[in-house]
Amino acid sequence: MAKKDKDKSKEALSNPSFSNVKNLNYKDCKILCHDLRNKIIDVVSKNGGHLSSNLGMVEITVSLLRNFDALNDDLIFDTGHQSYTYKILTGRDISNIREDCGIAPFLDKDESKFDKVSTGHSGSSLSIAYGMEKAKQLNDVNSFTVAIIGDGALESGLSFEALNNIGADPNSRMIIVFNDNGMSIQQAKGALAKWSSKIRNSLFYGRGAELFYNLFGKNKITRWIYTCFKKMKDSLKQSLLGSNIFENLGFSYIGPIDGNDVKKVDHAFKRAKLNKRGPIVIHMLTRKGLGYEPALDDSNGLYHGVGPFDHYSGKFLDKSNTITYSKVLASSIDKRLEIDKEAVVIDPAMVVGSNLQNVFNKYQNRCFDVGISEEHAMTFAGGLSLKGSHPIVIEYSTFQQRAYDEILEDIARQKTSVLCIVERAGLNGGDGSSHHGIYDVSMINSIPNCRCYMPYFGKQFRDFVVGYEFNDNGPIFVRIAKEKAFDLDNNSKFYKPLETGLIIEERKSDVLILGIGPKGFELINEFDKFDIGMITDLLAGFNIDKLMNYKKIFIYDPYGIEDGTCQILNSKLFKSGFQGEVISFAFKKEFITFGTNKKLYEDLKLDVESVKRQILSVIDIKSS
Repeated sequence: MAKKDKDKSKEALSNPSFSNVKNLNYKDCKILCHDLRNKIIDVVSKNGGHLSSNLGMVEITVSLLRNFDALNDDLIFDTGHQSYTYKILTGRDISNIREDCGIAPFLDKDESKFDKVSTGHSGSSLSIAYGMEKAKQLNDVNSFTVAIIGDGALESGLSFEALNNIGADPNSRMIIVFNDNGMSIQQAKGALAKWSSKIRNSLFYGRGAELFYNLFGKNKITRWIYTCFKKMKDSLKQSLLGSNIFENLGFSYIGPIDGNDVKKVDHAFKRAKLNKRGPIVIHMLTRKGLGYEPALDDSNGLYHGVGPFDHYSGKFLDKSNTITYSKVLASSIDKRLEIDKEAVVIDPAMVVGSNLQNVFNKYQNRCFDVGISEEHAMTFAGGLSLKGSHPIVIEYSTFQQRAYDEILEDIARQKTSVLCIVERAGLNGGDGSSHHGIYDVSMINSIPNCRCYMPYFGKQFRDFVVGYEFNDNGPIFVRIAKEKAFDLDNNSKFYKPLETGLIIEERKSDVLILGIGPKGFELINEFDKFDIGMITDLLAGFNIDKLMNYKKIFIYDPYGIEDGTCQILNSKLFKSGFQGEVISFAFKKEFITFGTNKKLYEDLKLDVESVKRQILSVIDIKSS
């Protein structure tokens, strides 16, 4: 590699600007892409984050910034997890991405003027981009609108709704980049098909089609010539290539294109910018994990989202033997499927995250990965239950929000028996405000026929999952955090079945300290003079007679907002005539930033030590 070439790449990385990227020749672009990959691998190996998707998106992102104006045009990355190159080339140092006071894990419109929307959940880019385009058209603003979508986001229901709407709009000029890094989609085969694809993807073809339309399509007298030849062209294309979903929905289509070749991607964007008739899809084939062999060879998605790992070997650094709730979940589901032949498992695209790969391989006929389709997952489970199956749905708390209507209409209203495991309850610091699992209890509480529990040690959770009796009383939700699962045996005074709801150890005090989940259990064990207890029924369906005589009740919920269990129990107490004082420690109804969980809990004064100090302070003040 010549020193001059290295210098150009170094300049583009150290002093990123659109002019630097736009002015690079293709040899320099290749060097830049190589250096960008090395930067991403180096940072993610230390901080964790989304690796494979970002490695596959480098060339597309470089080309986007060569062909569009990121400030005046609107470039919308779906989910935003694949935007690391974009962040670098729009002037951000990603060395502290996901860390306290660092760079956001996804796009954040409060972080940069180049981020037009804050992202985090998948499938929303097409709807957002279409709304932006319509607003610009209404205000006579002439700029490009580009949505970049891939990594399974296109299979979500919201994406299909948007495609259906956009494709029917002849006035739309929206450009959709479909980053296809392994999704199944019909591709052209055979020599004739390859020839036709080459013609269709040429810049000449795009200009020729536009010229032909201008010559014959606009004039009423000659329009029949345009219509006739267009039908002939479409018929030939259909016989050689077959149609695809985009064209059937009304989109012009370019592709497939090698999305890891800047020159070819540049070519496709230039052609798409010439399009004047309706929205257009550019189908780009990329290699997920390109540039890092362990990620490139990964067929299980282990390098999609990662923790810290060794840069050279690819081995993950966290190899502790800590028993987490995800590990308990995997063994519990395995046992349930072994003893219950009616049990089935549904997981929307989070099999690896929930540690269920071995279970899905072992029970392939009874385990369903439905993709990024949380709504479908719930209604699918309802249908299974109606025919006697025992469905177990496993969804992250933050993603379960999408399925509100399906839970209400297709499960709770039907009183179908579905066991829902709510993963990642509480803070999920590195992913930030779009991924914290703190709102679901409030949501579930608004739906009739629902119950919701949270264990505070592993065996309690395992016993419930393995032994739960499916009935016709509606869904059960069990929340678990990404934390260590305490190990208590049957002889422990706090070993009670999860459905007990409320467990109290009385010490003849008029003060009661109640905890929820593993952190709640940590807190109550900090006190030896006051009555202590654990809440496992988060909707407070338990008998509250034991609570009525306390002067002060403290409730610590480090996994939900104040409008969740704290408010539910508070309301129930005062409606029953409670005369004492209830003091709650939970998250306020607000969006919480990213960072380490430890730092976030401390900043919000919701860590165990801070809450302990606050409780002692209140008691001392009141008693003085």
